[in-house]
Amino acid sequence: MDVVSRSYYVGAARWRQSLVTLVDPLVFAMDSDPARWQWLFAAPHGARRPIGPSWMHWLDQAQDHRCFWCHQPLTASTATVEHVLPYGDALWPRLTRLEQLLSLRRSHAVCNAGYNTWRQHQSTDTLAQMDAMLVRHIRQQIHRHPLLMLSHYHHYTPLAQ
Repeated sequence: MDVVSRSYYVGAARWRQSLVTLVDPLVFAMDSDPARWQWLFAAPHGARRPIGPSWMHWLDQAQDHRCFWCHQPLTASTATVEHVLPYGDALWPRLTRLEQLLSLRRSHAVCNAGYNTWRQHQSTDTLAQMDAMLVRHIRQQIHRHPLLMLSHYHHYTPLAQ
């Protein structure tokens, strides 16, 4: 693996730290403003349910307005949403809304494209192991906070009569 490729591997320690940076202030904000809960725990992200600007703002703050990959400052013209767990992947639809949101990061458009290219050159097994590790850490963070555990109650699914 060359130096450029290595920068795109999402290691466990880096992923955990990025999750803590997002989750800990999120729990505090949700505890102080329960109105956020409904949006956060709504139906999973999809074509008819875009990622809102408030979450983009949240990511920008949590990442200190820096790219997830290169750590250089982001600007409005260079920033994109990075689906670290790819949106088109078979794993994405099986994630809850909260899990999907916690897998997003902000990055430069060129870094985002680089990550997509890097993924195309990895074996299916490598990607499956990395993605499983990322999801496992997301779920561990959710389980750390009883408030976030509410996301497991799929209140957006109608009850059978």
